[in-house]
Amino acid sequence: MERWQQQWTAGTEQQQSSPGLKTRRLIPDISSWVGRKHGEIDFYLTQVLTGHGFLRSYFVNKGILEGSPKCPVCEHELEDFNHVMFHCPRFARTQLEMQQQSHTPLTMDNLATEMCASSNTWEAVRTAARTIFITLQVRWNEESPPTARRR
Repeated sequence: MERWQQQWTAGTEQQQSSPGLKTRRLIPDISSWVGRKHGEIDFYLTQVLTGHGFLRSYFVNKGILEGSPKCPVCEHELEDFNHVMFHCPRFARTQLEMQQQSHTPLTMDNLATEMCASSNTWEAVRTAARTIFITLQVRWNEESPPTARRR
């Protein structure tokens, strides 16, 4: 476990754009993640942990979508995981519910730690992720060209 943690930490420090960087940033401590007694990963939490989801920044970066990676509501902000989970006014109610249910102010830097510490926080984040990413997926299906949806 110690060697795995060293390799995990080294991967975070090597490159700013290395594969898995978002996941390593969210889960800095492997042992607390692996040793947790609650919480299962689902499709929506996977999008949170990897940053690979129905996000404009992801689609534009991967060449799936042409255009701006910016949020359609907050024109100066990237539509990325951090923005939709914590800042975008489209999801203010969901964000507030997540924060209230967790009983701890959640941020990018403490999200996984707090999820591992509390099953209530785990469920609050899982529910918020599901709500947000379903909304983004519906928008994607409505707005994207059929050729982009097939990729």
